[in-house]
Amino acid sequence: MAIGITTGAAFALFSSTATVSGVTFFTGNADLKVWNKTSSAWTTDFSPSDFTFSNMYPTYTTFQTFSLKNASTSNISFTLNAKLRNGITQPPAGAWNVLKDVVRVRFTDSSGTIVKKDWETLASWNSTGFDFDTALAQNENRWYRIEVAVDDVGNEISSQSISAINFDFLGTQE
Repeated sequence: MAIGITTGAAFALFSSTATVSGVTFFTGNADLKVWNKTSSAWTTDFSPSDFTFSNMYPTYTTFQTFSLKNASTSNISFTLNAKLRNGITQPPAGAWNVLKDVVRVRFTDSSGTIVKKDWETLASWNSTGFDFDTALAQNENRWYRIEVAVDDVGNEISSQSISAINFDFLGTQE
């Protein structure tokens, strides 16, 4: 015969609660800016009057400078991508088809060090776009050069003009 005895005990435990209130969450942002030399301010859109490459000829080369800044409030670095956006004006009609494969562009830093593989045609910049080889840290600004060259071609490029070309720069968090 088995006998089982069960005992029970009741305990009273103290407890207390503390509250952390008023907690707030704010997200930062990603913010890529270009230096506007005219207004001396950082902006998201700049149309510099001195970025006109005129009287170009076979074997012509030149450059213009501009600056990009990672003005993000979040502590992030950007990889950069540049792409030529559609919206090109072409007097005379057909000028894009004449110049797209003979005008070449590359980007360098202010010292001339290439930040994207060597020269690419306007057509390549328009269809693909390319990544820069360097990152842009939060609050960092860096001067770049857009370098332009014309291939060694003949009279077929004479009196051609394309304008309203836009290069869009995309900063993506690393």
